Amino acid sequence: MKVRFYLAPQQGTGTEIDPYRSILNDLIDVHQGDWFDEIDNPARHISICCVHALDASHTAILGNTQVIPVSPLFASEADIPTGLETILNSIPGIATIKSKLETNGINMAWISGSNTLKDAIRYLLKTHAIAQIADGEGNSKVKQLIANSLDATVNQVPQAIRTAIRDWMQAKGLAIGRITNATTVREILHFIVSNLGIGKLRMSGEEF
Repeated sequence: MKVRFYLAPQQGTGTEIDPYRSILNDLIDVHQGDWFDEIDNPARHISICCVHALDASHTAILGNTQVIPVSPLFASEADIPTGLETILNSIPGIATIKSKLETNGINMAWISGSNTLKDAIRYLLKTHAIAQIADGEGNSKVKQLIANSLDATVNQVPQAIRTAIRDWMQAKGLAIGRITNATTVREILHFIVSNLGIGKLRMSGEEF
């Protein structure tokens, strides 16, 4: 099986009879052994997925413009550890990938020339984990902030959301003193991702 990481949207309405689920379910062939694991972002209804599949399925996935390939195609599961050490900016088409991720609310502005693919996937996983924490706590206002435009400023965010994110951050032991009306959603989320105590995350046997 060849392996690639993708960011894919979810379909469904979130009801018991129509739960949210990755569109990748319709693009892989489980009868030939294809499979994937995922960590979802319940604020934006997208998932970071690691797909293990034959060439035909990866071709079908790439044919869907809603899906963003986050990594090169690895020839086998054994190639994942080495592939994750690839310098991110050396990946062909990385500028387009970054732009698409930004459109889906994933901050890519922090990346430097030394960051690896593993660094980027860990950032994606942590971003999704934060949305899951807010979802698990029933904090819809924090989820709304996560779903907002990255470049929106605090003064463009409704007061109820501003209050909720301030209270949530303080409850998590995060400083809010530097947040002003000009602070962007991008800056707030990056601070949370960088400072909230989230341990190691696992996907397809790899630790991030």
